[in-house]
Amino acid sequence: MNLDFQSVKRPDRASLSYVRRLYEASFPRNEQRPWAQLLRLLSRSEAFHLYLLCEGENPIGFISYWSWSDLLYIEHFAVAAEQRGKGYGSVALRTLCAELSRPMVLEVEPPLEAQARRRIGFYRRLGFVRSELPYSQPAYSETSRPVELSLMFYAAPVAVGSEGFSAYFSYVRQRLYEKVYGVSLSDGSEYPAR
Repeated sequence: MNLDFQSVKRPDRASLSYVRRLYEASFPRNEQRPWAQLLRLLSRSEAFHLYLLCEGENPIGFISYWSWSDLLYIEHFAVAAEQRGKGYGSVALRTLCAELSRPMVLEVEPPLEAQARRRIGFYRRLGFVRSELPYSQPAYSETSRPVELSLMFYAAPVAVGSEGFSAYFSYVRQRLYEKVYGVSLSDGSEYPAR
């Protein structure tokens, strides 16, 4: 299986149209960044990336993520419904993990429903570990609300659940709140740079 990551930029209307349809169909409203805000990020943020996932010329999904020197945050990842179960998601994430080789984090719904448990199992099989520490995704806009989620970590510098992990968790949460959601935390969360 040959999967290509094609960078999506503002002028690429066809790719943006595909991503928008899949984005709105795949994520609950409260877990969606307003589309106009996403478009602004494409133009103004060096840390934010949006890629169309393609096999040959055929789009099969997309991934958006934030990249910093010490951490990568996968904000949204979706494979089209008709393409699921074919291994595309696994190939895409394995490729991302191998090529960017740094700690990664993503948000998942708590394992209360079967679909959430399947999603967590999918990420777990790829090497992600779910934290039990409480986490709430801030609201994307004034018309949405915060969402209780969990964080899953890949290649974290401190083992999830170990002594010292809570400091790293606080550091990651602060980074996400401030850089991704524009929310200031004043709890002094710091994690010593390596």
